[in-house]
Amino acid sequence: MSAPHPATVPVYYEDAYTRDFEATVLHVGSDHIVLDRTCFYPEGGGQPGDRGTVGGAYITDTRKGDSGVILHRVDPAQPHGLEAGQTVSCSVDWAWRFDFMQQHTGQHVLSASFLRVAGMQTVSVHQGLEYTTIELDGEELAADALIAVENEANRVINENLPVQAYEVDEADVDRLNLRRAPKVSGRIRIVEIPETDRVACGGVHARSTGEVGLLRLCAVERIRGNVRYAWFIGRRAHEHHRFAHHELSALSTLLSVPAAEVRQRVQELDAKLKDAERQIASLTGDVARSRGDALARAADTAEGSPRTVVEDLGEVDSAYLRTVADVLSAQPGMLAVLMARQSGRAMWAVSHGEGLSVDLQALRSQAFPVVAAKGGGKPPLWQGAMERPEAFGDFARAVRECTRPAP
Repeated sequence: MSAPHPATVPVYYEDAYTRDFEATVLHVGSDHIVLDRTCFYPEGGGQPGDRGTVGGAYITDTRKGDSGVILHRVDPAQPHGLEAGQTVSCSVDWAWRFDFMQQHTGQHVLSASFLRVAGMQTVSVHQGLEYTTIELDGEELAADALIAVENEANRVINENLPVQAYEVDEADVDRLNLRRAPKVSGRIRIVEIPETDRVACGGVHARSTGEVGLLRLCAVERIRGNVRYAWFIGRRAHEHHRFAHHELSALSTLLSVPAAEVRQRVQELDAKLKDAERQIASLTGDVARSRGDALARAADTAEGSPRTVVEDLGEVDSAYLRTVADVLSAQPGMLAVLMARQSGRAMWAVSHGEGLSVDLQALRSQAFPVVAAKGGGKPPLWQGAMERPEAFGDFARAVRECTRPAP
């Protein structure tokens, strides 16, 4: 901002549940608006900034500026007509705000539960659009320990404990036995859940743990020598539970088994599928070898040229293509130039039998450009993909030009 302005009064600390308010516009920038007071929470502590409306302007994000000024971000391409000095009606996007109040409060409960149950300290947190992540020091917990943490956190939620916020002087911090040391100095804002958690925090939270509703673990990963746990919290946990129940019920119906037997039934079907795939692969290999033998018997034996097979094998996979090429390369003096297609992708293979050699450098410089081929290999077989299968005949002629009797 080009000119200094008084610090914005953070009304969200007076009452985090105020959604609608009036304020005076102090400054209008190209991509932000400054108000004298605001209920919009600015991004901080892993919690995203608020969205909503200020007069006719849609607020896309809220950030902290210099000297306590709060910037209400707007899209520069969207005109809003606001000017300094106007009194405007403002409204916080409550669905967005309350979602992240649940995320932030749930994170406090979880961090306290990890510390109480497993002695693990929170290193960092991030409140994302799909889930909230908590990175902790130490090794990954066993399944039963994670269940114990989740149960402890949900117990605190079910007790509907009050979430209290107050300020203290920096000199008084040591006597509070905070979960972690503050990162700020001077007057420090404390968020406390009685007999559960006490920590320095500048975020906005639910009035009580009961308003979090529910939390469920959804993912675990190792990162930077620590472990990161991802959680569905609040409304997101209920939505995930609803989704999971719907999907499990659908699978139960589809498989004609009770929900408790779905996993076992899927494992049985997976084993049968793998067995069927092995049988299909074996039979397909037999078919490919038979086709290779048939092509070898019908090979072009024009005088002065190597015995040659030029064939479009049609819609088959790369394993089938390679098997046919392998069969033909076992024939002395045989040159095979093959093409196949799979799911719209054109493939090629070149192989030769004993007594022949293919100049790979010439193959790349003379034959590859004809069909825009990519790939490689080593004697006696090369294969890859091509972009112009319609020129396969010209490709085969170019390959022949690159083939010589072995020295």
